[in-house]
Amino acid sequence: MSENKLGKHEEGWDFKWALGAVGLCVVFAMVFHIPDYLAHEHFKVWNNITQSYSHGVKRTEFGFGYFYNEVYYTWINLTRDLVFIQQEHFARSLQGTSRPTAPPGVYGVQHDRCVLRV
Repeated sequence: MSENKLGKHEEGWDFKWALGAVGLCVVFAMVFHIPDYLAHEHFKVWNNITQSYSHGVKRTEFGFGYFYNEVYYTWINLTRDLVFIQQEHFARSLQGTSRPTAPPGVYGVQHDRCVLRV
């Protein structure tokens, strides 16, 4: 049970708050990744030699555009990464550990095409 501003107890208020927080995170995550979905498309090609499909991802016109490359990929992702890295660094400083905060390849190279053989 929790108390509201008037000091009265409300049943289930903590659950409603937690459910709202989870819902907000899910909506934010979906909206945040919309540019990624618009910037890439899936393709598959049949290979007669190996008798298998080659699956891949290629950039769309939106993926080569200014908004995706300059605004979303560079600034929005950089800001998000810095916020999470700073939070991790702060948590590690409280624990007294000095492990590197960013895994290798966080700011890796963008590729125009990725092909997986299945």
